[in-house]
Order: sequence, then structure tokens, then C-alpha cells
Amino acid sequence: MEDKIRFWQQNLQATTGEVLALCKGLDSALLNTRPAPGSWSLAEILQHLIQITQSYYPIIDSIRQGEYKPGWLGRRTFMTRFFGNFILQSSMPDHKRKVKTMYPWLPEETSYSPEIVEDYRRERERFISFIGDCKDLLEKGTIIHSPASKRVTYTLERGFDIIVAHEKRHLQQAQETLTLVSNEQSSD
Repeated sequence: MEDKIRFWQQNLQATTGEVLALCKGLDSALLNTRPAPGSWSLAEILQHLIQITQSYYPIIDSIRQGEYKPGWLGRRTFMTRFFGNFILQSSMPDHKRKVKTMYPWLPEETSYSPEIVEDYRRERERFISFIGDCKDLLEKGTIIHSPASKRVTYTLERGFDIIVAHEKRHLQQAQETLTLVSNEQSSD
């Protein structure tokens, strides 16, 4: 399990480094510009990624306090495997279909200060450490529900796989967004 933990941590560190390099020196205007109606700005992408990882903490806290109940579906190995694999596939960077974001993870429609980049960096450090702190739960094959829906269950291990893939997917989105926004501003 230590190899898997190291894999997740190294992937998140690498993706975080790329995101931070991408956002380095950007002003509030660039961070908050949407390339098209209905798409997200760089700041909104960062806020979304922060919200995703923060939504896992209460679930793990409830497991550690002995208050967590996986529900009926969480006791069905087939369903847990199905949901985990389905979500992982839809989170992969090469998945072409756009996936609608669940309500708890929608960024607020607001303007963010450049501090959002530092907030993202701090949250990634916290989450990378958090992954290591979950070693005991990973070794037990702990089943969790999605922070967005108690009806969707998967292993904590699959949850970390999903987060790593999801982060890479949004790195691509951020790169595309910056290109579009930069091109738009240079043509003005």
C-alpha cells in the first residue's frame, strides 16, 4: 500500500506544480475570465478542486469516530466496484464527454482574488499529507460513499485514484482555458 500512497502523492505533487506554474503571476482579471459562456475560469477550476478534496475530510472523520455507516450499497461489492470504476473512467483526462459537476462541488459564481492560487497550493499540501494518514483505512479496504451522494459507494483506494485522475483532467482544462483567455486578451 505504501507504493500506491507514494504514487498518489507524487502524482498530486506533480499536477500541483504544473497548475502553480500555469497560474504564476496571473492577475485577478486573467484568473477570473471565462473563455466562453458556461465554462469555468481558472479561479473557478481551482476552487472546484479545493472543494473536491475538502469534501472527503468529514467522511474520513466519521469513519475514525466510529459513526460512519456505508449503507446498503456499500455492502454490495459489485455495486461498489461498478460505481468506482465508472467514476474513475469518467474522471480520466482522455475521457471526451463532458461530465456535469455535482452540486456540492460547483464553484460559487463570484470573482476570486489571486489568493485562490495559494489556497489551492495549501489544500494540496494538506490533502497529500491526508492520503498518507489514511494508510490504515486503505489497508482495511475501507468503503466510503461519494461526498456528493450517499448512494454512490466505492473503496477509499478507488476514491484516491479518482481524485488523481480528476486533477489531471482539470489541469488539461486549465491549460486550455489559459490559452483561450490569453488569445482573447491579446486580440483585444
